[in-house]
Amino acid sequence: VFFPGSLLGAIFFLWILQEVTENIHELSTTQQGVKLKVYERFWNTLVGMGVFSISWALFQIYDTMSTNPDERWETAWAFEGMWHITYFIVLIVVGVLWRPSEHAYAISASVQIPAGEADDDMEMVRPSGSQVEP
Repeated sequence: VFFPGSLLGAIFFLWILQEVTENIHELSTTQQGVKLKVYERFWNTLVGMGVFSISWALFQIYDTMSTNPDERWETAWAFEGMWHITYFIVLIVVGVLWRPSEHAYAISASVQIPAGEADDDMEMVRPSGSQVEP
């Protein structure tokens, strides 16, 4: 039962990581610097938690194979509890990165103009509808 659940979790994790990577690539090509920074922080968190999870699983396997079950009953809670702590840390990071605020709404509802295009294509429009060159 453990292996199919782990396999499914790994597939979902890699799928999410791939989609975040594609978003980062798209944001970097469209020069969306503010959104890019948020997604890069999220990507770093996911990769860090992935490395930690693999390390923790390997330690758990090593400890289970090398010690007697009667000797490790006092620390057995840590093996199960660490996964909950890891998920909670990711939840906190997501909550901090995408917390509700006026700034977050402005980021999500707008598209940043790349630095080179702002000067070339900028036109001012008067309320009457006639255009004015800058």
